Amino acid sequence: MGQKKNTKKTAIITKMTGCSDIGIVGPLPIKLPLKSKAMPLFYLDGGISHRPAFQSAKIETLGYCLGDNDSYQGSDNEFDLLLEKKKDMSDFAMALTLIKEAGLSPKSLHLYGLYGERLDHQLAIFGELRQLMVQSDLPEKAYFYPSYMSSFCALFINQTEEIKLTLEGTFSLMAFEATKVSASGELEYSMTNHSLLPLSSFALSNRARGLIKLKADKPILLLKA
Repeated sequence: MGQKKNTKKTAIITKMTGCSDIGIVGPLPIKLPLKSKAMPLFYLDGGISHRPAFQSAKIETLGYCLGDNDSYQGSDNEFDLLLEKKKDMSDFAMALTLIKEAGLSPKSLHLYGLYGERLDHQLAIFGELRQLMVQSDLPEKAYFYPSYMSSFCALFINQTEEIKLTLEGTFSLMAFEATKVSASGELEYSMTNHSLLPLSSFALSNRARGLIKLKADKPILLLKA
């Protein structure tokens, strides 16, 4: 990892202790209007350009900006943590590292401006998130939003107990390591303790019509069409 060029305001992160929800804001487009609960937010590089909208909507309770200023191109002084441009860790991975090293224990992560466009970036984001879940058992859920609306487009689940969701439409389940998966409720295809292999097509294109129940013994990704 490249050497950090400048650090400041690290106390902001420690103030996030005890928060059950934390948001991470990336550089991809975010649609208006903004609607969500108030929570601490990490802004990743170009994601800083979204900060005025989050503040205007009174969503940001605490804000921490990090990155190498390669996609924001504003003033370096706006960064609480300014990174070297040559590094072996993405800005997203750094945010997760800060969360882990600070001993934060959010039950849910809410991810905005971090879904879509470059497939390599998307897979790396999923991989880094899965690694955090395996190492720390937290968070229990990570929601990806195409905009700051109430509906998610992807949900990473890290709970061994059964969870209940209300869904309408087509969705797929993906595993990043072999796991046992059960799915039941108001859906077209049910499964009970099925061995789902990494990136298998077995659970592609299911269809939900209301309340569904999911259970897996390893982190699993739900993708909505």
